[in-house]
Amino acid sequence: MIIDKEKKETVKPERPGGFLDYLPGDFLAREKMINTISSVFRSFGYNPIETPRVEFLKTLSGEESDTGKNIFRILSSNDSEPLAMPFDHTVPFARLLAANPYNSKDRSGIRLPWRRMVVGPVFRGEKPQAGRYRQFYQFDADIAGTDSMMADAEIVALIFNTLSALGVKKFLIRINNRKILNGLAELVEIKTRDKVSKEDITKELMRILDKVDKIGLEGIVSELQKKPESDFDPAPFLSNEAVLKVRSYLDIQGSNTERLNKAKNVFSGIKIAEEGIVELEKIISFLAPLEVPAEFVSIDFSIARGLDYYTGPVMETILLDAKRFGSIFSGGRKIR
Repeated sequence: MIIDKEKKETVKPERPGGFLDYLPGDFLAREKMINTISSVFRSFGYNPIETPRVEFLKTLSGEESDTGKNIFRILSSNDSEPLAMPFDHTVPFARLLAANPYNSKDRSGIRLPWRRMVVGPVFRGEKPQAGRYRQFYQFDADIAGTDSMMADAEIVALIFNTLSALGVKKFLIRINNRKILNGLAELVEIKTRDKVSKEDITKELMRILDKVDKIGLEGIVSELQKKPESDFDPAPFLSNEAVLKVRSYLDIQGSNTERLNKAKNVFSGIKIAEEGIVELEKIISFLAPLEVPAEFVSIDFSIARGLDYYTGPVMETILLDAKRFGSIFSGGRKIR
């Protein structure tokens, strides 16, 4: 027990919910994993960096309403600008890039394209529950400054090599493209309502589709047809005809090549989706030269990823023997 001598009160040695202590056994096991992952990342040419555990609140929140509610704010500080703790490593990385543009005269700053890696704790103001923590370690790897789909394929190869180095045998890397999902919004004719934009309704469509593993196809259909509860509710409220199109989209099966060919038929004439399909074809074509076995990668048109800043290919990795853990290695392309 801890005794506060001034207040003469007993303070229980409790941890806040969602935070963990690591005793030597767990700490050393985690350290071993971190060293293994770092070794693989460095073998791909990723440069290790570190950013602060504290950023300006405006840097982290921006206009991203979905993540804003999960930010740990620092209530008391001497700074004029409110401070907060990062919820991931991506936003601090974007801030770092913007603050260090390359100068060809003195060769200062960050020259693109640039590979970077970082490992460290991130903080999320979520309700603590099984598998959900307020502080946890996150590994991050990014390639900044290239439009080539080879970069996205390299990330797939990085995932494969990292999990293989950790001794994981049964896993599946699932890939989609947000451009295809935007094409789906066109296919089902999502339009702006009086007080809700087309963009917000499209985001809600993606959020619902992303839950197919949790609630199943019928659960998806139910949510897609749910009537808005207010004028500001972005519920898609799809017609029966539109729902049939979504069903057909989610029912696409076969090999990766077959799925992409079927998607071409579904989205014929919808430019944004056609662009997304071509990008996925390029990624798949690069995987064999990168020595990624085909059986570890699957085109999955339900994958959306939750954050709004993804604009292109997105990916999630699941453990086939432990799907209850959800995605363990995920990401996507972000375009400024």
